[in-house]
Amino acid sequence: MNELRIGICDDEPLITKQLSALIKKVLEDFDFLYKIGFFYSGEVLLREAENLDIVFLDIVMPNIDGIEVGRQIRRRNSECKIIIASGKTERFKEAFQICAFRFITKPFDEEEIRETIQAYSNEKLEMKTINLYRNRNLYKVLQSDIWYICAYDSYTEYFVENKKFRQTYSLNQLEEILDQNCFYRACRQYIVNLYWIQDYKNGIINMGICQISVSRRKRKEFEKNI
Repeated sequence: MNELRIGICDDEPLITKQLSALIKKVLEDFDFLYKIGFFYSGEVLLREAENLDIVFLDIVMPNIDGIEVGRQIRRRNSECKIIIASGKTERFKEAFQICAFRFITKPFDEEEIRETIQAYSNEKLEMKTINLYRNRNLYKVLQSDIWYICAYDSYTEYFVENKKFRQTYSLNQLEEILDQNCFYRACRQYIVNLYWIQDYKNGIINMGICQISVSRRKRKEFEKNI
């Protein structure tokens, strides 16, 4: 798994420390290996911008303000997600100029940061694909489009809307391949995409036309994830 590289840029060390603690707490619930770097000026941040996946960026800083820093990050690393982290709400409109991914306000709120990390995780999932077969033809299927997966003796079957695909992966292998923030192994035979669950009650998952039983030993853990 690739390491998530996070930068926090603020000229106040106490602020970077507080924000870092909240980010670490939130990331405990996500399947990311990560590294957090601290930057106390835009100039120093820009030296590392090409190596970062996410930047939490203050607006008001000495020499170069955050909007200009974000503009330069966008030129150097278009894949980097810029999160404006500032108390200057009257300047948030300027962040549209640099295509900021999210805005969080001081004093920082844990749920606001959680929503930001969740949005990043969702976007990464939307880009992840898996090679599957249908009528002997190979397809690259978005993981996010898979509703659930059923295991048979020598293959696994994938349900994507009204279509079925096949592969030779075992469910054990899939637990390593699939995004663990979205997919959950409900029992020995099924893995489900949590985002496609229509209803859940008394250990039964409703996936539209299919109902899947959650094994008794997994029910408490499963109910924490939905």
